[in-house]
Amino acid sequence: MNMFKKVQEENPNIKDSEVTNVLGEHGVEDINDYLIFSDKKDRKTFLKTYEVLKDKNTITFKEDEQTLIAQTIDGDYVISSLDGIRVVDVSLDKNIEEFYEGYTSLEFLSEYVDGKIKSNILAPME
Repeated sequence: MNMFKKVQEENPNIKDSEVTNVLGEHGVEDINDYLIFSDKKDRKTFLKTYEVLKDKNTITFKEDEQTLIAQTIDGDYVISSLDGIRVVDVSLDKNIEEFYEGYTSLEFLSEYVDGKIKSNILAPME
């Protein structure tokens, strides 16, 4: 059983906004030094970047409805929303994003590390 399934079983009602804190409590900070889980500092940096890049071609980000879960070493983002997971290119261009409807962040991460998520943005897990 991977760590994400274990955390989900231990915390069946966990909110996506709490996931990175709980993972940190389990000593999980990244996946293979590639996908780095976000902390408050990372979220602030993301929000500043979003504000600078925001225009008609940028994704819509609503802090009260979405949570930055992780960022890749390449700068791409994994963002949870009320209805699923968004994987967004470093440019934050709304035309370069993938949406995984119905996934919570732990479900997405679990399937990603198990190689079940096929993404054109995220590198495959091996």
